[in-house]
Amino acid sequence: MYIGISGGEPLLRNDLIEILKYGKSLGFDISMVTNGHLLNDELINEFINLKLSHITISFHSLNDLIYKKLFGKTEININEKLKNIKKLIDNNVNIGIAVTVTKYNIEELSHIHEYFESIGVDSNQIAFNSLLPGKININKIKPSLAQEQMIIKEYPNILNNFTNKHTTNRSFLCSAGRSTVCITYNGDVYPCSFLNVPVGNILEDSFKDIWKNSKALKIIRSFSKEKFNKCFSCEYNSSCNMCLAKNIEDTNNIFNPSTETCEKTISKHLIVDKIK
Repeated sequence: MYIGISGGEPLLRNDLIEILKYGKSLGFDISMVTNGHLLNDELINEFINLKLSHITISFHSLNDLIYKKLFGKTEININEKLKNIKKLIDNNVNIGIAVTVTKYNIEELSHIHEYFESIGVDSNQIAFNSLLPGKININKIKPSLAQEQMIIKEYPNILNNFTNKHTTNRSFLCSAGRSTVCITYNGDVYPCSFLNVPVGNILEDSFKDIWKNSKALKIIRSFSKEKFNKCFSCEYNSSCNMCLAKNIEDTNNIFNPSTETCEKTISKHLIVDKIK
């Protein structure tokens, strides 16, 4: 059993360390996702002593101007953030790096990959993540398919770091509502943080009751590959990171795959075949 702490930004909570210690005392493996901007020596020492299973730190550019363009922040100190990441690595904390791919940073992905490998991050722990549904219009900043194709052709060594990478023998459906759920700060339970379908609240019902009896979770668990007609007949379905939330956002139908997801999966297969 494990708990993943994310947000929002978990480092904003004054009681974060208390929460982590309580979770550890119950025997959970605990991982955390953070942007790392608020890391300091006190927190770093706490994380070292807690022996968290994994800390994923989002890092979207090594270029100050690009970073500030993405986030509209002028006070972000990239060098300080890098120093703190290195302190964690030097103290044997298992660190992963998550890069959200945009049209602004896509051309430096190989450089980002090389840099973090050089300071001790395992190559397999550097993830290039596609933009997912949220409160902003992602079309304004997402890279074009042509940009992604160009980068992968030029730097095939980073292909496996894309979250919709060329892999086989993976589960067609994600873990949302099947083996994982998202619990928000106010107790609301969702199948995942991107799938806006509330299935209960742990302040009103026990987690066990929600997990076993939620009608919405039962429906999600009843989904099989056959219900996704277009996907079922696709030769690439074993290596497609089909996202239920993305399906709803793009097609208004949970069973209809996002055209963008299909295009990216097919494109990466074609590129891989060419570079073999």
